[in-house]
Amino acid sequence: FIPSLRERKEDNSLLFRKFASDFAEQYNTPSIRLDKEAMDIITNYNWPGNIRQLKNFVSQLSVIEKERNISAQTILDSLPENKNSSNTPILFEDKNKADLSEREILYKVLFDMKRDLTELKKITFDLMKKDGETETTQVFNDLSENEITLVSHDTTNKTEESDSSFSLADHEKMLIKQSLEKHNGKRKLAADELGISERTLYRKIKEFNL
Repeated sequence: FIPSLRERKEDNSLLFRKFASDFAEQYNTPSIRLDKEAMDIITNYNWPGNIRQLKNFVSQLSVIEKERNISAQTILDSLPENKNSSNTPILFEDKNKADLSEREILYKVLFDMKRDLTELKKITFDLMKKDGETETTQVFNDLSENEITLVSHDTTNKTEESDSSFSLADHEKMLIKQSLEKHNGKRKLAADELGISERTLYRKIKEFNL
């Protein structure tokens, strides 16, 4: 079970920035930015369509708005007037399919975050090496050993908590497997969908024995 965005409002700003950055990178355009008042609106909005509605909203702003600095008024003008509006696509979908799609989007965000972290660690290590540093900081060792997990907010039931915890490696494997099946084993198409290089995908296939 993945709690809705209205139950974890602190995630809204992070997801907004992530989706805006992904769109900008995909289409080679400057990323849209929000002022504080605009971000407060994004954070406190209920998002009845959950993560997919937020993602679609960011894409819509990125395409339609010529100005990259988005004001609070622009956000208010762009959001549906009725927060329970049936225009939000998730309301008409089968609940199990909707939940699966929500998880896939969230796992993709985590997948990208791990990739960004790996690249940051490599850059930092290279800089340390270039500057003549001989010690390897324990911080990066700790980061590489830790797992990013998705845990249910309900901590009263240990069994449910255990069932709701997933290692990022498992999610990576699941996403890669699904993408390969979707594209009939065509690695280039799968890599494009996952947002990684074909070389990285090949390495992951060997790593997960897919």
